[in-house]
Amino acid sequence: MDAIPVKGAPPDMRTQKCLGRMASLCELTTTMFDSRDENDVLKLAASWIASLGSSLTAVGYLQRDGRLLRGGTSAPEPEDRAMDSRVRALSGKDTALDLPGFAWAWALALTHRSACLGYLVVRSPATPADDETYLATLLARQTAAALDHVQAGEGQRERVRQLRLLNHGVTAVNECLRTEVAELQRRMVIAEVLNRVSFSGEGEQGIVRALHELTGFPALAEDRFGNLRAWAGPDGSERPAAMAPGHRAAVLRRAERERRPVRDGDLLVRVVRPHGEVLGVLVLADPEHQVGETETFALDQAATVLALELSHERGLADADLRMQCDLVEDLVTGTDEQSAFARSEAVGHNLHGSHHVVVVKWTGPWGDGTVTVAVGRAAAASRLDFLLGRRSGAAILIVRGPAVGDEFYDEVSRELGSADGVIGVGGQCDAPSDFSHSYQEALRALEIRQNSLDPHGLIAFDRLGLYRVLRTSDHDAHTEQFVREWLGPLIDYDQAHHGELVATLTAYLENSSYDATAAMLAIHRSTLRYRLRRIREISGLDITDVEVRLNLHVAARIWNVITRPL
Repeated sequence: MDAIPVKGAPPDMRTQKCLGRMASLCELTTTMFDSRDENDVLKLAASWIASLGSSLTAVGYLQRDGRLLRGGTSAPEPEDRAMDSRVRALSGKDTALDLPGFAWAWALALTHRSACLGYLVVRSPATPADDETYLATLLARQTAAALDHVQAGEGQRERVRQLRLLNHGVTAVNECLRTEVAELQRRMVIAEVLNRVSFSGEGEQGIVRALHELTGFPALAEDRFGNLRAWAGPDGSERPAAMAPGHRAAVLRRAERERRPVRDGDLLVRVVRPHGEVLGVLVLADPEHQVGETETFALDQAATVLALELSHERGLADADLRMQCDLVEDLVTGTDEQSAFARSEAVGHNLHGSHHVVVVKWTGPWGDGTVTVAVGRAAAASRLDFLLGRRSGAAILIVRGPAVGDEFYDEVSRELGSADGVIGVGGQCDAPSDFSHSYQEALRALEIRQNSLDPHGLIAFDRLGLYRVLRTSDHDAHTEQFVREWLGPLIDYDQAHHGELVATLTAYLENSSYDATAAMLAIHRSTLRYRLRRIREISGLDITDVEVRLNLHVAARIWNVITRPL
């Protein structure tokens, strides 16, 4: 993209209207400086505010013997003690006011030469346009200068001095107006360029590149999890280092709360937040702290345009995901092959060849949709050929080709910024009719991993070993009978006395060490010896016998699974 001009652009209708108002403001300046009465100055200011024709009204206050009293208004104002008391409590700075019946209200300090001469309270039942707020601010500056002129006193010498000050003031105001016009034109060019880039289809990269060229600062876009989406900077420059996850979360919360760009060291951060949901983050790198109002405006405008882009992408992704979810739902619950092949082709997936069903569950503050989107991004980053869906609070992948491994778990963890999840992988499917069975296997693998000593990670059904035969429809009765045969008395004792003999036996069989078992259970060695003695007494079994230990170990593992459902 060529360098984007920001000066000398032909004004549009809105700019022409603004220029006309500024010209009117220049004329008002001369009239104000000709006034001999402070109330007349405030009346002129209030009348000019009302002339904007956008429901804006103004009330003036003047300093009199250390107190703020109401001055001239464009129309009779009813008594408003609440507003009067709020204005009188101000400390000489522009301040937003919360006034009943007005959606927008500001007390603009009439400050001249470091002295606060009063306030001009500008109000509107609706939030005014940006150019109107600029004009109100400029009016306050001129009103303050005019009040200072009136208060300067009478006398020929003073009048000559005031005339000189007037000429100087008018020149300064005109210069200020010229600066404001140039700034307004620049901002309009910024908005026009970013909108043009958005409609050109260049996407996130085009918006970020335009932001860099408009401001001259390196710019980047990240998703809500901190993954880089687009980057643009001077040739040979390096992109800024990523913020630490915990620190980044705090910065984004502050940016959401303040709803404007916030500084974090060398970075200016702006959240992209359409409809209340954070979809991404825009960042300007500013190590020399040189970003001004114009660059901040450009960052805000880029965030607005990017919000539309991301919302559109989210809408398309949601539509595609809904189609895939419906297909995945039917595949894992059972559907005819002809329909499955036709529908998978419609969403761009080749259902022929071997597949595996993968079930993903994550613990954290996310909804099912967020986890599902993150799983899809991880699958895309891993270059998997997949269908994506969700069911019963879990994300489901149908992956073509080899089964996923631990590296996929790591990729999902990176996407979500958390490793508190579990992934179950079902057996191989060679036809659509196999998906339902593979799905059940994936659920079984996920359940076993959740109930293990290490409940987070990835586990494939093919690696379950003994657990593959537990809690299946053909073995439930035999399994429960086996458990009762070896652990029945201990189970009954625990249930009757709220004991922990089965848990103690399980830990001992897993560790085969007094010290390790006592440490795992957080009990003293003497307590462990007592419990093992009670186990021998109640069960009547010799736990030192190899055959007995094997059967007890198997029964204990089975009991641990069947008493902790998914």
